[in-house]
Amino acid sequence: MPMYEYGCDTCDLKIDEFMAVDDRDRPVGGPCPTDACEGTMQRTLSAGHVQDVRHTEQSAVSRGLRNPTGAFKEKMQEIVKHSNQVGMKQKRKLKGHFNL
Repeated sequence: MPMYEYGCDTCDLKIDEFMAVDDRDRPVGGPCPTDACEGTMQRTLSAGHVQDVRHTEQSAVSRGLRNPTGAFKEKMQEIVKHSNQVGMKQKRKLKGHFNL
């Protein structure tokens, strides 16, 4: 659901709302919710949000999951070693994925 920004044409009130695309113009033309303001709400232009996800694979978190240390590594090794429900193929996959 996209976020839309609305503003009063009289006072400086700005509101961000998550609205369905079909409902995005519902607040437009309505009264300003500020007390003693006689303005109407208008949809305003806002900057879109862009997220760069290229860094996630190289992030410290990702490297930490691939190369666990301490208690987490010990627990994963214990699971792989003592689990009767994990087949040999899955155990090799876990060992390779987590560098165990």
